[in-house]
Amino acid sequence: MKTLYLFDFDGTLSKTDSAKFFFRKVTNPFVFYWSIYISPFSLILRYFLFRGDNFSIKKIRLKNIFRYSKEQRIKDYYFNSENYIDEILKAGVLKYIRELSSNPNNDIYIVSASFSFILEKWAKRENIGLLTNEIEIKNDYKTIRFLNDFDCDGIGKALLIKQSISLTDYDKIVSYGDSINDFQMFLLSDEFYYKPTF
Repeated sequence: MKTLYLFDFDGTLSKTDSAKFFFRKVTNPFVFYWSIYISPFSLILRYFLFRGDNFSIKKIRLKNIFRYSKEQRIKDYYFNSENYIDEILKAGVLKYIRELSSNPNNDIYIVSASFSFILEKWAKRENIGLLTNEIEIKNDYKTIRFLNDFDCDGIGKALLIKQSISLTDYDKIVSYGDSINDFQMFLLSDEFYYKPTF
């Protein structure tokens, strides 16, 4: 039986938010708090009061981090990113993923609202698929471009899954998540696990 496994990353497989972990690694505390909380404050307020656009907040945060961080720190993080991801994984996750991967009838994808450059080297090392917010980094490491016009979160997760994977190729679809933003992914699944333990 051919089975597709879909995993949310932040909070499901990881102990902490992978993007904020990256932000803290490449910035000093002042730049971190200014970029994450102060600069996008009006958008954050609108989001919590009226359920506004979280994707706009993420774009501003990431652009700030790249603009005000040293290029070498970002390069160093990317070079070691798979090891950093190992640091924030929950106990038992890596063993569980690798056990699933050992079965040739299983296909595994991370479906994450994080960013491609944070997770891609780890996903490649583990030989699993990655669906996330794709980012193009310019040569100056100060300019970035978002390649998708929607956030890979909530309904965006389901949309990206449908665009990227032929779901009818599978006999069974199993998904894992930890928040309301994973429910649209759950609806595509034959079986799902909310806040799983490994």
